[in-house]
Amino acid sequence: MTISGPPRTLARFVKCCGIKAHTIPILSPYHANHLYGPDDVDEVLGHLRNDQLSSYRQRTPFLSIATGAEVTASDLKGLLRHAVTTTLCEQVRWDRLCTALKSSLAQHSSLKSCMVFPVTSNAASLLASALRDELQLKVEISDSLNGKVERNHTSPAPGKFQDSKIAIVGFSGRFPEAASNDELWEVLKTARDCHRTIPEDRFDWEAHFDPTGKKKNHSRVKYGCFINEPGVFDTAFFNISPREAENTDPAQRLALMAAYEAIEMAGFVPDRTASTQRDRVGVFFGTTSDDWREVNSGQNIDTYFIPGGNRAFVPGRINYFFRFSGPSISVDTACSSSFAAISTACNYLWQGDCDSAIAGGTNVITNPDNFVGVSIVNPCARCSSKANFSPCFAARPWSLPLRYGQL
Repeated sequence: MTISGPPRTLARFVKCCGIKAHTIPILSPYHANHLYGPDDVDEVLGHLRNDQLSSYRQRTPFLSIATGAEVTASDLKGLLRHAVTTTLCEQVRWDRLCTALKSSLAQHSSLKSCMVFPVTSNAASLLASALRDELQLKVEISDSLNGKVERNHTSPAPGKFQDSKIAIVGFSGRFPEAASNDELWEVLKTARDCHRTIPEDRFDWEAHFDPTGKKKNHSRVKYGCFINEPGVFDTAFFNISPREAENTDPAQRLALMAAYEAIEMAGFVPDRTASTQRDRVGVFFGTTSDDWREVNSGQNIDTYFIPGGNRAFVPGRINYFFRFSGPSISVDTACSSSFAAISTACNYLWQGDCDSAIAGGTNVITNPDNFVGVSIVNPCARCSSKANFSPCFAARPWSLPLRYGQL
């Protein structure tokens, strides 16, 4: 039987029950036929770009992983449609497949041995054991196909890195009054003014507001642009304890969520292609303030104080969760930090220091001191007079996965 679930839960289940288990490297939702339908299958299939492929006919028998029955198709696209439909909408049934495979091979009385060629799968030992026990066959497992893939992974890219084009394959973010890419687009389309009074979940603005500008450490501005509910975070999903999450800067938490969504949009599957090897993925994030650490420095310093509040740990947090081991760079150039991070990521790609990059910026003002500092009266460079500056960059975590040479 096949059981799906969170990896840590499955590991505890196997350990508790003391059963023999084989893991399957599937990093997406499966065994859930309510998630996908015919329209999704059509979108995945698309059109055959080579007309010659339409003339291909099935010559090799295929067994369904869902039913164990032999699959017959009139053309290549029909065979691909069955494979995609089974993958997205059906349950993997190794019991049925093994039974059908043994029945098929048993018809060949002269068959003494066979070889299994797995392709990025751990199921070869399962099939080999079933065939050895039931049919008394000599079964060998060849890793030659995976070996070829690995060699391609480590081979240098053709041409020069600096001549490669860079593609943005996914993006996400949290913005004032926009919790997603779609909501941001609606804000832009309607030309919505998102400034508002400082929300209560940031700090008590009335205690730090002075319209006359005469009080020290007070602001003449009580408005700004803010993300809604910056503290909302699924600790269990990101394998972070509630205690650690509480000591982690909201900007760091939002950066982790935005990076996950951007990677999901990009369809990024680690260790499947040359540009998705985890040791070749870099993270570059612009961060210009760590006022969360400053606020907590006088409150509760514990194990998570440094990794949760220090700016340098923002890209490190993303690297740790996704198990990336490429460059991890934190950039601080004030208001241009996110663009400087993207520029740095592009240069690393062109230099060949990484093959994919996650780049962006994050900033959440939680300390009234920083708000007052950016909203005090400053001289206007163009007219040499005084001007009041309202901080409208109070929160903007976003990220872009960049990949060289792939569109």
